[in-house]
Amino acid sequence: YSPSKIEPESLDALLDFSNLSNLSTDNQQLADNALMVLGEVARVTQDSTLTSRLTETLSNASSDSRRLIALNALANAGDETTVPLLGDYLAGGSPKVRARAAQALGGIRSDAAQTLLASQLEAAQPEAVRAAALEGLGRQNLDGSTLDGLARFTSASEPLTVRRAALRALAAQKAAHPEVATTLKALLPQTQD
Repeated sequence: YSPSKIEPESLDALLDFSNLSNLSTDNQQLADNALMVLGEVARVTQDSTLTSRLTETLSNASSDSRRLIALNALANAGDETTVPLLGDYLAGGSPKVRARAAQALGGIRSDAAQTLLASQLEAAQPEAVRAAALEGLGRQNLDGSTLDGLARFTSASEPLTVRRAALRALAAQKAAHPEVATTLKALLPQTQD
């Protein structure tokens, strides 16, 4: 495998195929996988044109299922220039789309992505969005105060999915913050589920 950019004609053909709406189930899976692979190619080749085309695909998606696939592709691209667009999808739409946008933002290590993810932790947000935002924060480079803030989401008053996401986020920080192991050990007797 050689990390080289895709020829424009091939890219057009792949994107056209992925945008077709009358595909059989097998061909739809193939089209979806092709789109997600294009995201990975954009990351490896650092092809801003390809990333831009993927953002167009997301913006033009006609259904939540198409948006979810396009968000996966952008997550694979991991391009910081997509943070504002991903933030738009995080802020509005169905909980599934918002959660997927949070997952995509989690893979982009930046202050802007971290701020957007943290904005979704309020109790008024859908549970799935809060959980995805917590897991996304777990993939970021967090400072000590942000890390301390994650522990509050392990409280028994939080929904189970949120608590589990907070625990996974804390565990993901162990390499950068060895002191997290102590926090997690202290939580074990309190966690019954």
